[in-house]
Amino acid sequence: MSDLHLGKVTHGRKNELIRLIDKHSMHSDDVPIIPVITGDLMDTPNQDNKDKVQEFLRELNTKFNHRAITVLGNHDVDPKGVFSLFRKDKQATINLVSQDPIEVYEEYKLIIIKICSNQGGNLACGKVGEDQLIAIGSKLDGIDNIDNYTLLAILHHHPIEISIPDWHSRKWYEAVLGAFHKNTMKLVDSERFLLWCKERRIKTVLHGHKHIPNIQKENGVYCIASGSSTGEIEHADKNKTYISYNLIKYDLGRRSPVQATIYFEDVIGTNVKHLKTEALA
Repeated sequence: MSDLHLGKVTHGRKNELIRLIDKHSMHSDDVPIIPVITGDLMDTPNQDNKDKVQEFLRELNTKFNHRAITVLGNHDVDPKGVFSLFRKDKQATINLVSQDPIEVYEEYKLIIIKICSNQGGNLACGKVGEDQLIAIGSKLDGIDNIDNYTLLAILHHHPIEISIPDWHSRKWYEAVLGAFHKNTMKLVDSERFLLWCKERRIKTVLHGHKHIPNIQKENGVYCIASGSSTGEIEHADKNKTYISYNLIKYDLGRRSPVQATIYFEDVIGTNVKHLKTEALA
């Protein structure tokens, strides 16, 4: 899941996401599920919205046998969101993630790496930074028999360009900024980050930020976006929304993600539909 923007979306939208998750057939498979949220849990980092997020996480954690793994997005750390022009010192005003950037699931031989992409300061641009890659690399090197584990990375900002689907209607500031708007959203050190992933044998990256679900392979790395899981989008049809989330299947025998599927609901209060399934070769 990603881009919940709690505090802006209605209480009903949050409940609709819980309903869709709760009734999804993945629960009938009787297999362990690790919920992941790739940032922008809230719309503005204040105490009221933090309380909404924590309430949502408590409810979500009752649905699965693993607690939710989260990273922070630009709206989680900056009260001015996308309009924080040239702020160089974004400060996290909440603490919704553990200080350890590595989550080890010994029983699955799986390591989830939590990347903070809020190192940049211009508009909603993201940046990972060399220091963070060095620090995480050092922690990975300290794990015994690291080659026996599968590594998966999560971050908020999108490391690749994503095409705009037909159903998506641009917000007013996107129209005003035009092509310049893409540069206000990108991960500025995406090439270095993807190269680091490739060298570290990270073949799957989960992200959010652009509110568009997507599965795309870049430089040997699958970049998987879930869109906005509460439908915080501008739909071309004013009667529709686009609540979306992904299901990543992990083969315990092969110790590898093997399939990614995008689900969405565009007519509120109905049911999810299948958008796309792709094998993660």
